[in-house]
Amino acid sequence: MSREIERGEEGRSNGAGLGAGGLGAEGRLAFTGLGEGGVGAGERSAGAGLGAMGLGAEGGSAFAGLGAGERFAGAGLALPIMLLVWAGTSCAGCGSGSGGGGDTVELLEADDSGGDVLLDVATGDLAAGDSWEVDGEVDGEVDGEGEGSLHFTVMTFNVGTTDFLPHDNDEKRGEGDGYTSAHAAENAKKYSNNLAWMPAERALTELLAERKVDVVLFQELYFDPWCEEVEVDPAMEFVCNDYSAERAWQVRRLLGDEYHIACAAGHRDNCVGVRRSFGEIEGCNGDDVCMSGVVGFPPAGGCTKGERVGTVAVRVMGGPVIHVVNAHVVSGMSEEDMACRKSHFEQIFVDRGDGVPAANGRYNIVGGDMNTDPFLMADGDPSARFWNLHVGAGKEFHYVSSGDASGPPTLSSLFHIDHIISDSATGSCVVAGQSAGVAHVMETSYWDHRPVICDVELLYASSKQ
Repeated sequence: MSREIERGEEGRSNGAGLGAGGLGAEGRLAFTGLGEGGVGAGERSAGAGLGAMGLGAEGGSAFAGLGAGERFAGAGLALPIMLLVWAGTSCAGCGSGSGGGGDTVELLEADDSGGDVLLDVATGDLAAGDSWEVDGEVDGEVDGEGEGSLHFTVMTFNVGTTDFLPHDNDEKRGEGDGYTSAHAAENAKKYSNNLAWMPAERALTELLAERKVDVVLFQELYFDPWCEEVEVDPAMEFVCNDYSAERAWQVRRLLGDEYHIACAAGHRDNCVGVRRSFGEIEGCNGDDVCMSGVVGFPPAGGCTKGERVGTVAVRVMGGPVIHVVNAHVVSGMSEEDMACRKSHFEQIFVDRGDGVPAANGRYNIVGGDMNTDPFLMADGDPSARFWNLHVGAGKEFHYVSSGDASGPPTLSSLFHIDHIISDSATGSCVVAGQSAGVAHVMETSYWDHRPVICDVELLYASSKQ
């Protein structure tokens, strides 16, 4: 686990945490086992999404979309856990995820005889059996009720590291990744355990380019202007070695130009990316990174600074507005830590600081590093008990990621602290490097967290925005 460092309003922290997911509503099974399941990455074309009663922004006729392909997760073994790693230690983050396949949507249009024919979306010509793949598919209803189902992918990943891992073990076996305890000490001392090792950044960039995730939640990125205060070691390949004020920031390097990006002004290492072909971030739709686009407040009592819990409103192309909450709550198991973490959870579900919860939309998705395992730690952690009052079967929010301790862990092969939940969407997830058949971002001892990648379905009515 890692130390936590508050740096002015930015509150840069370092990471260890817990998380995974479970049974979604509507009887959709997510993870029921450890290290199992998986959904293929699949290519998704750069479509603009389909409106409830038309084809994207281009207009068109009413249509009914036929569902996306089958998704699955796996079943496996529950893991007995010992909690001694957490005693007296501060930590700050975890991540894991599930990949989405390229789903096929067939569009129907009634002909003069009252029958249905298939419409070739790409050309507008009528054809027998054509289909189209899009980013974030919206299936509309033919009857004009303005309802539909939206299929898309979401990932949360705490990309930071820790100097508490056995970084030299693989080197001693002759299987080293090049990241040693000396690198870990440098990353902790100069880079606050944020994502700073360039081989790890490049590997994550490749995964994101392959997966083409529609909504990405990051915690513990590196904010490049911090490099102006760093004295680099040229013998180690860290993010500040080639820094210049003109270089694109890390979050843009990771996601590329195909994403709208918003970050928290007081926690510039916590950002949300939305694929342009999927939707827009309200108030943040230019080419630049929107550095105050994640809306949030410090918790009541001021136990931490800045927006550790922040919201963006994502207006889906041709679809509804989804409120996405990116959470990176405080870590640690002292009485003060747990009380502060409970304050962060109160911001998500009750009052973020302006009289409304962070999850304040008609359709809400919450993801991030919750820094407690609600399945394994509720007996000793009041914040986990508070979380469990709001999340679970029959509660206001349900898990999209795995919903019990049998799901794949997201922190150091032990804990479930990174989660994706919703009050309206369902789906299934994988944890890269833990779910069967799903490779880690990079075979390295660098990350203590794992990314959670979820394939999500949202049923919506266009009158509910």
